[in-house]
Amino acid sequence: MYELRQIYSPPVFASESLAVNALGAREWMRRGHMVIRPPAGDWLLMFFHGEALAGVSSEKLQPAAGKLMIWRPDTPQAYGSPYARWLHSWVHVGGGWVGRRLRQLELATDTLHDGAGQEIAFSKLLHELYAEARYAETRPEMASALLDIFLMRLARRQPDPVREELQRARHYLEQHLADRVILADVARAAGLSVSQLCAVFKETYGTSPMRSLHALRMTQAAFLLRTRKLRVGEAARAVGFPDVYHFSKAFKGYHGYSPSQCRTGDEQASASSPTAR
Repeated sequence: MYELRQIYSPPVFASESLAVNALGAREWMRRGHMVIRPPAGDWLLMFFHGEALAGVSSEKLQPAAGKLMIWRPDTPQAYGSPYARWLHSWVHVGGGWVGRRLRQLELATDTLHDGAGQEIAFSKLLHELYAEARYAETRPEMASALLDIFLMRLARRQPDPVREELQRARHYLEQHLADRVILADVARAAGLSVSQLCAVFKETYGTSPMRSLHALRMTQAAFLLRTRKLRVGEAARAVGFPDVYHFSKAFKGYHGYSPSQCRTGDEQASASSPTAR
């Protein structure tokens, strides 16, 4: 399941210094899926929207939630999550322009960058590259300009102008996981009307504020069970579920395994269960 996914053959925006080979926006991967592959031969920029690990080998994986990874063309790639479904956005870019620009901006490669303020910007980059590539005559200058804006923002840690309102909404959701949340309160915290919030939230994240709240609750619950070893009832109350049965049903529907299995590290016992939607 994904918002956008396109493999280009031949590459688009192709020139001696730049080519876009493939891109994907908000692509979900199944629980337990890990990607371990040799160097791809092009630059890979990847943003992790939630719980995941990433690095240059399976022995050098680091927590990647909310971060951007930039792999060099000659570097092996390792990323994914052994515990839960994971969500990522990515673009493969060839040519020498990317490497030169990264050096000019002093942006490190083969490492994770703090993605604060960049999630929206990266999503916009992918959608704009996709839109421009649909024209009969694509110009490499357009792709390099779009990429350059994103890389400069990353280097300066400059938040996307839209992010402030959505960040307030996301912050409100994150701070009220254990509470009863209504959409009007989220919109008020963001400084938007309910209709404005829903529209911009959907456009940016591909989902609604309340679905996002559910995902945050399920992710936090898994962390509390797996890492903090809370009892199922305690974890349920910590993420706003007073009824344990309702919580267990929602948890298994999202993750594909029960809260008890998560707590004991026995997720694979439900390998035959339907994958969470």
